[in-house]
Amino acid sequence: MSNGIWLCVMCHTVIDKEERNYSPDLLFHWRNSHEAKITAERGKPKELIRLREEERQMNDFADVSLFAQQIIRDKPPGWEYQLTAEALDNLFTPILRRWKGLHAGSYTKAVGQQKPDHYLRWVGAQIPELPKIAESLGDLINNRLKEAWGARGCQETQKEIVHVCRMITARATRLLEWDEAMHFVTPAKGFEIPKHLSKGVAVVMEKIPEISSFLRSIFHEGKAIPGTYTRTITFDLSDDFDTGLEDAMEAGRLAYEKRGRRWT
Repeated sequence: MSNGIWLCVMCHTVIDKEERNYSPDLLFHWRNSHEAKITAERGKPKELIRLREEERQMNDFADVSLFAQQIIRDKPPGWEYQLTAEALDNLFTPILRRWKGLHAGSYTKAVGQQKPDHYLRWVGAQIPELPKIAESLGDLINNRLKEAWGARGCQETQKEIVHVCRMITARATRLLEWDEAMHFVTPAKGFEIPKHLSKGVAVVMEKIPEISSFLRSIFHEGKAIPGTYTRTITFDLSDDFDTGLEDAMEAGRLAYEKRGRRWT
């Protein structure tokens, strides 16, 4: 049982009442440490070998939570989906938190400045990357994850699931860096494209957590609810995105030409 830990009545009550002080990772650390201690003291040679092999395998998953590692160890029914939800939350949440902080004005970052004469061309060169990142994320979420889940009973499945979650996080990290560059670069006067493009980034960033939410919704108290579940995550920009982008480009062009420059 991945989410079970047996305690005395007193400790059980304290932990239930003080959830903030006793995180799942802390509880799993206690559990794993105790199991390792008992196995080392009283276990048979085969159990010691199994324990060492588990520890060796967990080295490949050091960047995910102890709960995710416990799912890998125990492999409860539907573990592939539980692992995906837990690993993705664990890896992506810091990126999402930083992105929200960016738009809340919680931090600044020295990205660099563009000369006014180069600004429009610089922005124009950045724009094509946004749909490429969104397309890559769509493929990872709707295709690669499905492929990773398909290899049931295969030892490599757990590695592939976490690998895909890492790649999703890597794309999200690049998206954050892209948004930071747009956010902090000094714009040409009258040029509002970075603000408009941030709306496109928001569409993508806010969609990623839907994966974990959907996967968790098919479980109740750790057990999968019988049925067939389908969910496609589509990174569609808003209907007015293209129009707004064209308007912003035109406004920027006019502002550029007012400076006595010709935009071609």
